[in-house]
Amino acid sequence: MSENEKPIHASFVVHVKYRQNATWQGSITWTDKNVTRNFRSAFEMLKLMDDAVQESDTQESLDWSEEK
Repeated sequence: MSENEKPIHASFVVHVKYRQNATWQGSITWTDKNVTRNFRSAFEMLKLMDDAVQESDTQESLDWSEEK
């Protein structure tokens, strides 16, 4: 991180409902915007967190703006 960049902070509440297939399934709430999304794997949960704190130009981006 360069001196010009500010650290990015975001708060989440993670609710793990199931532990199946060697991973987690549940819901994650982005508390800053009070938006909740379901996730099917720990990777998907981390991707949602990452997308929340930075804009992504890829098609793999998971969208916080609308329910799927």
